Amino acid sequence: MVRAMWRLLPLCVLLCGPAGALPPDEDTPTDPVLGEDDEDPLQLGPVDDELRDLLLGGDGASHDPFDDVTLITAGRLRVELLDVDVQNDATLAPQLVLSGRAGLALPLGDHRVTVVLGDGVRLGEGLSAGSVSALNPLYEVKLDLSLGAFGQPATVTVGRMAYQVADGRYLGHRWFHPRFGVTYDGAAVSLPLGPVLLRGAAFYLGPYDALDAQKTSFVTAVDGNYEETFFDWLHIETTAYGLAHKDGTPERLSVDPINVGTLGARVAGTAYGAFVRAGLDGQVQVRDDNPLAPAGQAVHGETSIGYAPRLSLFDQTLVPRVEIAAESTWGTAVAGRVLRLPNGAVHVFLGNLDLFAPDNITAATALIGATVNDRLACDLSVHTFLLTDPGAPLIGAQGDTILPVDPSRSARFVGTEVDGTVSLRVHEAIQLVGQYGIILFGDALPNRPVTQRLLMWVEFQHDVGGG
Repeated sequence: MVRAMWRLLPLCVLLCGPAGALPPDEDTPTDPVLGEDDEDPLQLGPVDDELRDLLLGGDGASHDPFDDVTLITAGRLRVELLDVDVQNDATLAPQLVLSGRAGLALPLGDHRVTVVLGDGVRLGEGLSAGSVSALNPLYEVKLDLSLGAFGQPATVTVGRMAYQVADGRYLGHRWFHPRFGVTYDGAAVSLPLGPVLLRGAAFYLGPYDALDAQKTSFVTAVDGNYEETFFDWLHIETTAYGLAHKDGTPERLSVDPINVGTLGARVAGTAYGAFVRAGLDGQVQVRDDNPLAPAGQAVHGETSIGYAPRLSLFDQTLVPRVEIAAESTWGTAVAGRVLRLPNGAVHVFLGNLDLFAPDNITAATALIGATVNDRLACDLSVHTFLLTDPGAPLIGAQGDTILPVDPSRSARFVGTEVDGTVSLRVHEAIQLVGQYGIILFGDALPNRPVTQRLLMWVEFQHDVGGG
């Protein structure tokens, strides 16, 4: 305060006049004429920022540190009706999935700590396979350290965190999981270099329970993402990645863990509402007992093309959408799997029924849909599934074996699935979703009855604060 008053002294002197000023009834000297380059001796200089904040109550004098705290909340209530035989009412299996979490992200200088408590449960069955059963209530506990590298602001994150590589097919957040997304234990680093973002991560995948017979699994991942817009109408995004995964999952307890190396890339381009996407992955599987000889190789390819222009009709915004897509995975089966995913997304790529994993399967999809005012969306899609190699296994989305290895098998047609989805965003943080799927199986799965599934859920996600 004394310092501020001392800075005000020149202002008081100028307003009140010096002690030797002429009386008002005497002649005062004429002011000199100033040239263009002359400085006015009575002109005040700039006011000090600290003084201005003190006098006017600016941000520097009234900043509340709690403004930087972020409150994190999310929840979901989902009803599932699975009918594995449409003609038999006794096969209808209703399930209820509950998810919820809440936490805080707190600043620590240039760094940040996040603590989120939450869990999810499929009522009557507990959590689905792959969840961290021993530490479920700790959904996310991480420390973000803001560091510098090559003159750029790098970030190092340690703890339990959400993480996704590219589209999430191999390692993803898995938002459809009963926990409303999975998290991973480990460390990650990210380094932005202009339009390029470089990242690296290493995560422990289990087991977490001392009674679990699963052998140790972990994954390391590196990826680079390039994203830029050209000519104000062409948007390009490319991601290249590599993963090294030691797989010790429970279904192979009789064999040693398998070491898996994967290299891949995704490319997407958008221009005037039209879009094209493509991806290609190569994978090698090596057994622990023979590390110098690859036991099997696999290749995965995918592509899609579509058109989704943004239209304005009668003060309403309409985005119609049409898309066709295809993907295929082929290779050599090792311990019952052609393609191994460390912890990939399930309810994204191969239909609403979640019947098949992207493993020895070829699929084609046609979709039509529309979005109104960025709130109401609906789509209808048709998927056709084939075995890439009739003699190789068919794997379910949860890792179960639907068809084992059978070199004598010649039938390839798995089935045709029809899906529909409707979603309504009633608030920026609240969304209602309904999904339906039905499949007619082909000659590769003879005597299988028609299966259908209905999903309905309400979800809430909202972060409050300055984080």
